[in-house]
Order: sequence, then C-alpha cells, then structure tokens
Amino acid sequence: MEVDFEFLKGEPEVRYYPGKAGGLPNGDGHPGSPDSVEIEHVWLTKMLTNQAGKQVPMKVDLIDYLTSRQISELEDEILEYSQSSKEEDWSEPAPPDREEIDPGPYEYPEPQ
Repeated sequence: MEVDFEFLKGEPEVRYYPGKAGGLPNGDGHPGSPDSVEIEHVWLTKMLTNQAGKQVPMKVDLIDYLTSRQISELEDEILEYSQSSKEEDWSEPAPPDREEIDPGPYEYPEPQ
C-alpha cells in the first residue's frame, strides 16, 4: 500500500504587525496554525497474472472506500510520525541517494 499526502508546515503565531502603533504589540495578528497532513490518495498495488500468463500491475485508489474518520486517523498517524522523526524535513523530497525497497509480489497461502 502507498499513501500520497501533502505535508503542510504550520505558521507561527503573530501578535502584531510591525509598523502599526510604532511596531509595539497592540493585539493585532493571528494565532498561527499547527503542522498538518492532507491525504490525497491511498494506493493498493499488486501484480496480477492475466489469462495469457503475463504479469500486469493493478493499482487501485482506496480513498473513496475510506470513511472520513479513517482518513483523519491515518493523517494523525502520519503527522505524529513526522513530528517524532525530525531527522529529515518532510516538506522536501527524500534525498536521491535513498533506495526504495520493493518487497515484490506477495504470495498468498493456499486456504485449508
């Protein structure tokens, strides 16, 4: 399974805008916002064998089959992981020297 999401970096709190009342805090500003995650796709991928015996990829987007609660919980999990793993900046793509792991096709056990 593969999840496509966008990581949105939060904005800091601003208590005043410089230039108003000589740049002194006067209550103007905004409260800021926390980091957030928006899931765009939840892909299920699998290699299938067609009638000719050829391996063909299947890729289905499961986002329409998930409830808003399930999506929200998954976004929370991704956000929690991103905040506990500060070794890389999630707003930037992974370094090009990082290898992706391909687990290959999964073999389902025969039913008994």
